[in-house]
Amino acid sequence: MSEVSDLTSTRKGWNVYYLEWTDSTAAAYYVWKDAELVLTTTETHAEISVDYNTFPVISVFDSSTDQPVYAQSGFTTLSWYADSTTKKFKVEKMDGTSWEFVQYIDNPGKTYFEYRTPYLDDEQTHQYRVTPIATSGESGEARTFDVVMARYPDIPNYTLAETFDSTSGESLGWEITLNE
Repeated sequence: MSEVSDLTSTRKGWNVYYLEWTDSTAAAYYVWKDAELVLTTTETHAEISVDYNTFPVISVFDSSTDQPVYAQSGFTTLSWYADSTTKKFKVEKMDGTSWEFVQYIDNPGKTYFEYRTPYLDDEQTHQYRVTPIATSGESGEARTFDVVMARYPDIPNYTLAETFDSTSGESLGWEITLNE
């Protein structure tokens, strides 16, 4: 008994994945998302929901005693709240001894914001700063985020791109590119 080897995943909409496998020898299958058991089924297919802008690690096993090895992502998401006077946010990253500009994030009237970092080097502390900028142009009090990156095992740095049919809008599949 082990992980099924012929798992296929098709995205249905922005937050649902349709999973299918042909192994039909087990009495039950155990579907894991990001090292958490999310479903036990006797079927050889399943649909699972995912959060917006996430790319979960999905595993299916044919034994209740098997579990995936957890691998920490190389990315992290900073999140914060804004007040009604904030026009935009300035995101910066500490580069040795000075703050390096990363990007501006406009405020279209929302109250909750997120910024997903690029792939972060392992075994290091990374520091980000988010500064609110009011409609008057004045900078507010900056919020600093310290991110300690410690992955075990270290997963590869990759880019994931989905291709869609230009007529139907259906997913044609995914392409994974390993970044060195």
